[in-house]
Amino acid sequence: MAVYTDAPDYAETLTEATPDLTVGGAPTAVRPVLDTLLGERAVVASTPLEDPFWDHLVVSRNAPDSQYARLVGLLRSGTLVPDRLACVARTGGAFQGFNGRTWSGGVGNLHLTVHLAPRQPIERFETVFLALAAVAVIEALDGLPGLSGRCQIKWVNDLLIDGAKVGGVLAHTQTRGAAVTSVVLGIGVNVTTAPAVAPTAFVPAITCLREHATAPAALTTGRVMRAVLGALGGAYEALLVEGYRPLLDRYRARSSVLGREVLVSEDRADEATRVLAAGRVTAIGDGLELRLEGHADPVRRGRAILHACTRAGARTRMRMQYAS
Repeated sequence: MAVYTDAPDYAETLTEATPDLTVGGAPTAVRPVLDTLLGERAVVASTPLEDPFWDHLVVSRNAPDSQYARLVGLLRSGTLVPDRLACVARTGGAFQGFNGRTWSGGVGNLHLTVHLAPRQPIERFETVFLALAAVAVIEALDGLPGLSGRCQIKWVNDLLIDGAKVGGVLAHTQTRGAAVTSVVLGIGVNVTTAPAVAPTAFVPAITCLREHATAPAALTTGRVMRAVLGALGGAYEALLVEGYRPLLDRYRARSSVLGREVLVSEDRADEATRVLAAGRVTAIGDGLELRLEGHADPVRRGRAILHACTRAGARTRMRMQYAS
């Protein structure tokens, strides 16, 4: 894995390696990504570090906006992006969340974007990569002290520990004919700091991994990054061989909404929010749609609110605006 960075000290901390650094050159295939993510900042390349899966790692000291959105923009412009590429920003602003929501990254947390190029047909590609990212992060966290079995997935892309949000994932796919040509995954995990975010019915509480680990001081951003990258590579290779169903079963097994009473509302956090559906979740379908008790049609859009985490006032307001 070749490392490219404008922050050699941070790259060394993340990888726990002392690379042989040289200022300047990078392969032609990687140059558009470096120009897009690092701009005119000095690019320092290292001799390759051993990694069984990832070929490229771009480490940025500060990302002024979403690296996820920038990679998606490159692909939409027709620019070729290298396969098995990972990008990490130490901090940044205007990061992109689900449905275009923005957030700012804090020092000590993981802000990761990856690009994969399957170049083959993949069943349920519209949703399977969102499931892949969520499952990989959860299974990576299972291997860290005090976190095994603690993390769950709140439909569709939030990661929770004890009901508080600790991270989230995004996925973008491009196809040509029947083949999936590119996948961009965005992953954010609060490792050392819980951002100061006003509670909402959707996200009533925020947490970070160190608040739950048995050895907090040993839980570093680099350790989490390496665990997540390892789990992503393994889950991706399994998907290409086994198909999407085993992965979907792992997603379902870690769901926080199965068997729970939920409200599914429009993805807005104001008093005009309409509830689209309400009831007990009986199943998660093959396309990650929710099946609710008493509802003939599956729920394919919206944002879930867990009843146990919803303030009574917010719940009452939303029920009064139930969508027919």
